[in-house]
Amino acid sequence: MKKISVVFLTIAVMLCASFTAYADCCWDDNNYGLKATWDQLSSKGTLYLYKGDSYKVGNKITVSKDTASYDFSEHIRNMGPGTYHFEITDQAGRTWRSENYQVSEDMAESFGRLTWYKEHGSWVLRNFKGAAVTGWQYVDGKWYYLDPENGKCLMNTYTPDGYYVGEDGAWIPDK
Repeated sequence: MKKISVVFLTIAVMLCASFTAYADCCWDDNNYGLKATWDQLSSKGTLYLYKGDSYKVGNKITVSKDTASYDFSEHIRNMGPGTYHFEITDQAGRTWRSENYQVSEDMAESFGRLTWYKEHGSWVLRNFKGAAVTGWQYVDGKWYYLDPENGKCLMNTYTPDGYYVGEDGAWIPDK
């Protein structure tokens, strides 16, 4: 009887552990703001953002099984500083929870914002952490190409993938 109880207890613990996991999702703040990232799901899922212990997004965000991130920058900029975490639940009812992420007032205001800087005669676009962004970037309704090696905006030339950018660095679709 004792052996059967241990087996049932072991199975119960394993089942409970499979419904809530904490290591499969995290925050990514290396780009323009604050993204929730997670391992690819086996089915579509529902994403929730919490500020403190309160659910704050206002509605559920449904994500496909092929999606592995969601940018919460706008949400957090609107809700302001505080401690955030997110949870994602798949169709089987398994839930993953991120670690807490502390957002200061300065960070909340700057998420999602890019700023142009003139450096040594070239324009460089930097994110909220001051890191140069590279590749194609869409800013204020225009596309710009920033050199992957140094972040410098290409101007009056063709990009490596064959598109022409004008004197302000913006892509000119007709050329």
